[in-house]
Amino acid sequence: MTIESTPMTVPSIPMTILIEPDPSVPIACVLPLDEWGAWRKDYQALYGGHLQLIAREPGRLRLVVDRGDRVDLEAVAIAQLRRDKEECRPFLGFAFASERAAITIEISAAAGAEASLDEVELMMREYLPAATVQ
Repeated sequence: MTIESTPMTVPSIPMTILIEPDPSVPIACVLPLDEWGAWRKDYQALYGGHLQLIAREPGRLRLVVDRGDRVDLEAVAIAQLRRDKEECRPFLGFAFASERAAITIEISAAAGAEASLDEVELMMREYLPAATVQ
C-alpha cells in the first residue's frame, strides 16, 4: 500500500541523530504478535492527544508532539524510539529535536525500506486521527 502525502512543509530545525538506519538487516518487523497490544498502549501514552503533525518527505517521516505538562517527554520518547529500533524495526533510524512547546521525531528508512514509513504513517493516522497530516 502506498500512501500519498504532500511534500514536507515543516520548518527545518536542527535534529540530533539518535540512531542511523541499518541497511544490513532484513526489512521486517521482528516484534512478536502477542506483544503488539502492549506496543499500541505505549504509542497511545506517548502520542495520544499530543500528536500535532505528521509530515512526509522521501525516505523520512516527521512527527511533532505537543509537550503539554510532560516534563519527562524527551526521556519517554527516546526510550520508545530505542525500543522500536531494537524490538521491531531495526532498519529504521531516528532523529530528535526538543523545543519548549513540542518535540519533533524524525524517522528515516534505510534504502529499500522506504515503504515501511507508509506503515508507520498509516498507524499514526489511524490511531491518532486528530493529528494534522501534510
